Amino acid sequence: MPETSVILVTYNRSRELERSIRSVLSQSYLDYELIVVDDCSTDRTEGMVKELEDKRNKLCLAIKL
Repeated sequence: MPETSVILVTYNRSRELERSIRSVLSQSYLDYELIVVDDCSTDRTEGMVKELEDKRNKLCLAIKL
């Protein structure tokens, strides 16, 4: 279990969210998980997060229903 959880909540802010995710992923601290909570965005948020998901990083997308 990671020592730190970074949680980003978003709704239709894919451009700003992408910058935030890339900032977190570029940190030198590695013992974290990154959770993105999407409130049913209608922009490209879900696809963009899935593009950035990688087995090497700890990025998880949760879509609020």
